[in-house]
Amino acid sequence: MSKLPIGKWSGPVRSTFGNHLVLLEEIKSTQLPALAEIRSRVLNDWQSQAQKKILQEQYLQYRKNYEVTVHKPDNFSAEVAVK
Repeated sequence: MSKLPIGKWSGPVRSTFGNHLVLLEEIKSTQLPALAEIRSRVLNDWQSQAQKKILQEQYLQYRKNYEVTVHKPDNFSAEVAVK
């Protein structure tokens, strides 16, 4: 994108979503934040991901050890009354 002319329509420009006409209005330089600035967010994301992995592994282990059977009452109906 940075090679496109500023203030003029360009295209078609191919992306994973298809072909596009693009109007580049400006180019802003960016800089990655220092780890010190985002340390708590990175730690929280890592802990959350680790917890999800552990819970998924526990769930799969439970499925290996138990069989789930659902017994429906004789008068069970899948129809839902709409009022």
